Amino acid sequence: MRLLFSLFLSLLLASRVSGGLLAVPALSVLPDCASTCLNSTDIISTCPDNNLICLCTSTSFQVALTGCVATACSIKESLTTKNATYAACGVTIRDEKKTYQNQVTPVLVLAGVFFIVRCLHRFVILRSSVVSDDYMLIATVVLALTTAFLNTYGVAANGLGQDVWTVPFDDLYRFGMYFYISAIFYYIDLGLGKITMLMFFLRIFPAVGVRKILIGTGVFCAGWTLLCAFLTVFQCTPVSYYWTSWDGEHEGTCLSGNAVAWANAAVNIALDLWMLGIPLAQLHGLQLHWKKKISVGIMFCVGTL
Repeated sequence: MRLLFSLFLSLLLASRVSGGLLAVPALSVLPDCASTCLNSTDIISTCPDNNLICLCTSTSFQVALTGCVATACSIKESLTTKNATYAACGVTIRDEKKTYQNQVTPVLVLAGVFFIVRCLHRFVILRSSVVSDDYMLIATVVLALTTAFLNTYGVAANGLGQDVWTVPFDDLYRFGMYFYISAIFYYIDLGLGKITMLMFFLRIFPAVGVRKILIGTGVFCAGWTLLCAFLTVFQCTPVSYYWTSWDGEHEGTCLSGNAVAWANAAVNIALDLWMLGIPLAQLHGLQLHWKKKISVGIMFCVGTL
């Protein structure tokens, strides 16, 4: 990032020789630190007559400007500078949040429809009673929809898919806060989904040995989910440092979010494979034709994954 914005800062050099660039409206918001760096740095321009196009694409100023801007400007000033210089050079602003929202919204609607159809079939057509895995499924779906809603109308609406230097600072704080909440919900929802499947397996597999394995897996899954949620909630001290640390103006400490995410991913993949193996291991004892066993196995694979 520093390399790029130092490149576009170079166009300001022309203001020392020619007044043409000073008239560019986008440059009127440049912070003093950027101008100070340019005025105090001996830069030799290779662009004829300080041509704007040449200044916007030249790399001859990068080394001289990068160090000065990195030390003289704050993060907010650096973002403001990059936004101004990109605008002056006519760089296209990227904004993909609508693409994200347009992709997620149909998935949310489809998931809701499937859930409603499942409930209608089970409770209206079959007139089945509500059991423990039904309650867990409802909680899982509600939390999943809530997380998706936060991602779509909280995270995406406050900067996801946009160039960070074009996002207002207040939106960046809100982006971090919504992402923080979504991460907590995500870890909990993963655990709820697995526990829902384990409760379903407990209902259809009566063998004592299998039930002990399922209960043990459920206890581990619940414990791991609580651990990940706890580490995410208290990842930073103070908690608000999670979404304010980016500006360099606040003090605090944070655990490695990447370490928690990678550990959670590895454990969840292992749990998925383990949970998939439990019902598949029971197929050989079923009094079914081999074709039906394959069908049941495929059903378990799709449902578990």
